[in-house]
Parts: sequence; structure tokens; C-alpha cells
Amino acid sequence: MASNPRVLVVTGEYPPTLGGIGDYTCKLTDALVDVGVDPLLFVPVGSCAHSDKVPIAATYDRWSWATLAVLLEALVAANADWLHVQHQVSMYKSHLSAYALPRFLRWKRWPGRIAVTFHDVTPPLLFPRGVRFWWRLSRDLILADLARNADISIAADPSHVDTLAGCGANVRQIPIGSNIAASDADEETLAGVRRFHAVPAGSLLIGHFGTPIGLETLLRALEHVPHAVLLLIGKQQTLVKKSEIEKLTPNLLAEIENRSVGDRLRWTGHLSESEAATAIAACDIIVLPYEAGASLRHGGLMAAITQGKAVITSSPARPLPGLAEDAEIVTFPRGDVEALVAAIIKLTDGPDFRKSLEQKAARAAKTVFSWAAIAEAHRDIYMDR
Repeated sequence: MASNPRVLVVTGEYPPTLGGIGDYTCKLTDALVDVGVDPLLFVPVGSCAHSDKVPIAATYDRWSWATLAVLLEALVAANADWLHVQHQVSMYKSHLSAYALPRFLRWKRWPGRIAVTFHDVTPPLLFPRGVRFWWRLSRDLILADLARNADISIAADPSHVDTLAGCGANVRQIPIGSNIAASDADEETLAGVRRFHAVPAGSLLIGHFGTPIGLETLLRALEHVPHAVLLLIGKQQTLVKKSEIEKLTPNLLAEIENRSVGDRLRWTGHLSESEAATAIAACDIIVLPYEAGASLRHGGLMAAITQGKAVITSSPARPLPGLAEDAEIVTFPRGDVEALVAAIIKLTDGPDFRKSLEQKAARAAKTVFSWAAIAEAHRDIYMDR
């Protein structure tokens, strides 16, 4: 292997297509260059080079068995040491060939090594929906084969480590960084955000990311925190004018009307990356009541940590490395409105505790969840012969 490992990164999403994994791949590959890795891209037709640092080696039209031969040609032409696949269940149209990559390359005697980052561990929908037996069979036979035959399976979330290990995979856990960089806005700019959204002086400004997920719990809690204003960051513009992506459910509309909290909601609408970072930074605290529990795969959680904000979120399925309870984050049982209210009051009545959370979150963002740290963890894998 050369001193700088050459890695062909495969993804089903890449700019200009919108998608979290496309953004992730851009951030990761740019950071890999900075730590001495030579990444190239194998991406869908129509993708644009994100930067001059990371070239597109080859493209594919739609994923199929024929794509495997095109990929092998790209690997050989690039003289790649590693193939690194970004995997999500819907990423390659759930085509079986995407799960056969390691077997195909071994059969063709490609000499390099293979890493797969699992952004989820959902099996492909190849069998009837709603039947647990078929779901488990699909996972055990198809997803497990991909994980087991890769040299390294990378779990994007710690809750996936046991699942992948149970498949017989060689597992590493590397978190996902934020797609939103830390804001450099000064205090006057942040105050201007609050004025623009008509946040009364002395109010507690709570940030949320403008999606229906967990919002009902937060709205119920808001009724018990009368001095709080809720800033819904991104996409949705007003209660009436809703985007097709983020329509509020009838239950949420009823919740807003019945609890008379509509006058304390603020909507940013779509924001650029820098505008979103500034909006997050302008909030006093961020509340993220994920219905399935907090996860390192949640971009909103990573964005809030990157801004060094005090975060309240729902209890994760298992502890989150780098984010300890009452150190970097505060958690509450999923759907427990009373516990959420208590957590909000705990932060508003304890400025020293909130400041400590902010400082430790900012430290974690730099040491654990920065793209530099994430790239270094990947480089260590690539350098391991």
C-alpha cells in the first residue's frame, strides 16, 4: 500500500442530489484529504465534483449487476487500495448486487480491501412487508452477508454494533459528524436573529428542527414553560404555508390550537448552512425529543453539539459514546412530558450547569465528532494492513 492509501468511495447520493449521505460523503472525503488519504468517488450519473480535492473516478446510471463490472474497472484504473461503500437500505434501490459487492470482487480476485459504512441495518425489502420471519431472513441472509464479507464493517451508530457483530462482521464504530459547521456569528448577530423573530426580552428561546418528529411532546411541554419561545429551524415557513416535505399532521395542528401555544412558535423557513448554524447558535437550548430515542445518526443532534449548545433529547437505546448524561447532554424518557418540563427548568434555573453542558458539548464536537477526528479514525483503518 502506498504511503497515502487510495480509497474509492461508493455512494448512491451525491450533490446536486439532496440527501444526508451525499452531504456526509462530501464532508468525509474532503477531511480524508487533509489527513493524508487519497479518496476518489464512484457516484451516480449527474453528480458534480464537490471540490477540487476529491475527483470523480467514474459514474453509474442505475445500480444493477452490470454496475459491478464498471466498479471493478474503476478500482483497477485508480489502483485503489480500498473500496469504501456507503450503505443504506434504499441507497442502491435495494438491488441484490449492492449486497454482493465483496463476493464479486473476491471472485474477480481484486487484491484490495473493502470497508462498508452501515448508515442503517435495515434489510432490503425483498420479501412481503409486515412478516417478521421474512424480515429476519432478509437480514440474516443478505445484510449479514455484506457485513461478514467486508474486511471492515463500520457502524455509524453504536446501537448497530451488536447487530453487525452478530452477523460475524469485523466491526468498528465511527460517528457521523455534523453537516452544519460551527457558526462564527458574534453576539450582535445572534441578538439580531432573536429580534428578527420577535423573541421578547427575557424569554427562553428553545430550538427545534422544524419537523413533526417528537414535536407533539415538545408542544405539550411548552404549555408548562410560559416564558419559552420555540424556534422551528428549517424548511417549514409558517403554520399555514407548509412545504410538501414537512406538512404538520392533524394531531399537531390540534395540539397547537388546543394548547394555545401558536403565538410562541417561530418558523425560519429554509436556511442556508451558515444561516442554520447562526439560528441554532442564537437559541438558549436545543430540545430534540426523538420518538425512537437519540442516535448519533441524527443530524440535528450533531448540529446542536457542533454549535456547543445545551441539548435536551430523548433517552437513547444505548449510551452514546462521547455524550454522557448530565455532562454533554441531558436526556429524558421518550414521550414523558413531565420529565421534559423538569429538564427544561433544570437548565433555565441552573445557569452554571447549562454553561458546563455547553463547554463540554463544544469540547466533544472538536475531539470526538469533528470531521478531522472522524477522518483520522478512517485513516487508521485504511493504514491497517
